[in-house]
Amino acid sequence: KVLMRESECTLAALTGLLALHDELGRVAEPLLVRNIPALLEKYGSRQRDVQVAAEDAAETLLARLNPYGVEAVLPLVLGALRQKEKTEVKIGALRLLALMRDEDTIRPLARQLDKIMPHIAEMLNDVKREVRQTACDTAKVLFECAGNKDLDPYLEDIINAMMDQEHIPSIVNQLSEIVFVQTVETQALSVVMPLLVRGLKDRDERTKRRALVIADNMCKLVPDVTEIQPFLPTLIPLVEKATQNISDPEVRSVASRCFATLQTADKADRRRLISKNSVLRMLQEKIPDEKKELVSELIADYVASLCACMSACRSFEYAEWWTCIAPYLTPHILTEEECEDFVPDLLESCYDAAEGDDVEDSDEEGEDLCNCVFTLGYGALTLLNNTRLHLKRGKCYGLCGPNDCGKSTLLRAINNEQVDGFPPKSELVTAFVEHGIGEKEPECEWTPLEYIFADETIGAMGITK
Repeated sequence: KVLMRESECTLAALTGLLALHDELGRVAEPLLVRNIPALLEKYGSRQRDVQVAAEDAAETLLARLNPYGVEAVLPLVLGALRQKEKTEVKIGALRLLALMRDEDTIRPLARQLDKIMPHIAEMLNDVKREVRQTACDTAKVLFECAGNKDLDPYLEDIINAMMDQEHIPSIVNQLSEIVFVQTVETQALSVVMPLLVRGLKDRDERTKRRALVIADNMCKLVPDVTEIQPFLPTLIPLVEKATQNISDPEVRSVASRCFATLQTADKADRRRLISKNSVLRMLQEKIPDEKKELVSELIADYVASLCACMSACRSFEYAEWWTCIAPYLTPHILTEEECEDFVPDLLESCYDAAEGDDVEDSDEEGEDLCNCVFTLGYGALTLLNNTRLHLKRGKCYGLCGPNDCGKSTLLRAINNEQVDGFPPKSELVTAFVEHGIGEKEPECEWTPLEYIFADETIGAMGITK
């Protein structure tokens, strides 16, 4: 890091950094990733060979990064996304964010979207066209981490609206009409929150009303209010201001209702997660006294961050924990035998602290056809919230409820393969036979049985009446 400050030594320092990583492997990661801000600074160097070497070094470090190291490295990258920063540095940081997303980092990265998206939204409105385009490309990559199929068709429009204020009313209107089948979690909220904030600041009270309705409904669509709590410090002041300044009485009443909902969510218990500091204390307690002097603060802090991230992602498989943290501890700190005792002990302590919820199993006999939890909503209306659908093979079921409670919407969602956990059509034949009113001949003369057997899917099964 010191050598990189000297222009005549920069290339040698960058080459040495990669050589250290190649030689030492993952054990050097906690020390080397701390150089990412210095590497990004060299993206703005006037020497092209230094730029290329810095890019190669930073991209190599992140490409080889422990998947659960995202939480530790992310602040180092986001720190470069400042308006006053050089264009090359901002573009480089955005590209590194996109590079961090791969199959193994989706869960850890998804948990950080609420911290990433405000920076992306700011870069989408940068004065430099190159920065805006790179931010747009990065947003498309990161949006995949949200993992919400209901939002997928709107992601392009969401990005366009973030870049152009004139599109805000249109996209807010579209969001208010989405049929939400999947559970809405923090990562999905992170994608739409910048638009909700802009919608609440819009001068048009119709746009404000739609944004208020969405914000109110989001609190009801989430499986737990803790999913929306990260956004409450931003939403509550805007909604409170709307209750005081909006002239239309009807819109003001919507704002008051939304404000009450957000306040209730704010008063609820916070999400119970094990902190890095708690894991750090566990590490210090569990490492044998005679070995403590071998553990540097940087290594211990990094391992604690990895454990906290795995716990937050509900990853409690022993094999994964061993692969994730053992390389930093053995053989230079603990022997392999000591590590084999240490890792399960640490895993058990983290699991107990995180207190994962277990779902009760049904006592009903028979083979499960479907056993899933889902949420069903249509725009401003929450139809089913965090609802369990448990079906047994060979049983007959009926849906009972008043008009507009979501019976047909649920059946369409199942037929369209939108309910996560319901067997796909490749495994289970699914047919949605819907009748209209006043059908013409010959349909109007059919019996219910004839009407059902006229369906193409059922007819293709070759079942006799």
